[in-house]
Amino acid sequence: FSATASGSDFTSKDDNFIRIQVENSAKRYKNLLMYVQSKGYKNIFFIYDSKNISYSKGYEGFFQNMIVERGGNKFIGKADLNTSYSEIIKKLKSVKNDLILIVGNSVDSANIIQYIRVNKIDTKVLGTGWAKTMDFIENGGKAVEGVLFSTGYDDKSKDKAFVEFVRKYKQKYKAKPSVFAAQGYEL
Repeated sequence: FSATASGSDFTSKDDNFIRIQVENSAKRYKNLLMYVQSKGYKNIFFIYDSKNISYSKGYEGFFQNMIVERGGNKFIGKADLNTSYSEIIKKLKSVKNDLILIVGNSVDSANIIQYIRVNKIDTKVLGTGWAKTMDFIENGGKAVEGVLFSTGYDDKSKDKAFVEFVRKYKQKYKAKPSVFAAQGYEL
C-alpha cells in the first residue's frame, strides 16, 4: 500500500499493489500550463531529482510537451538535483530564464533554492506538491518565500468534507495534516 507513489510507471500494473495517487498524465498538468501561460513564463529551467525519475519525467514529458504543443518553448535547460549545486548555478546563469521548475523533495528543494538565492538569482521558482511540507519552510527559511507550488492539495480549502477531515485529523493526531497525511489518512 502506498499513499504517495506517483508516476506513469505505476499505472496499469497487475501486481496487487494498491495505489491511491493520481498518475502523471497530460490532464494533471492542464491547470499548471494555463497558469504558466497566463503569467507569460516562456523560458523555463527544469531541475529534477534523478533518484525519483518516474515522478520527474512526468514534468519533463507531459508538461513540456503540452507547452510545446501550444506554441511555447521546450525547457531551456535542465539539471539534476544530485549533481553539484555549483554546476546547477553555472547552467542557470548560462541561459535567460523566467521560471525555475524544481521537482524534488522538500529538503532538497529548499536547499537548492537557498543556494540559488545566495548566488543572486532571483528568478521565480515553481515547486511541486512533493516539496510542499513544513520541512520546506523550516529548511529554506526566508529564501523560499514566494515560491509557487503545483499541487492538487489545498490546505486552505473550505470544502465541507475537507474541513471535517482536518478537524478529525487534528483531534486524533494533535497535528495539522499535510498533503501526505491526507493521501494516507485513516481514522
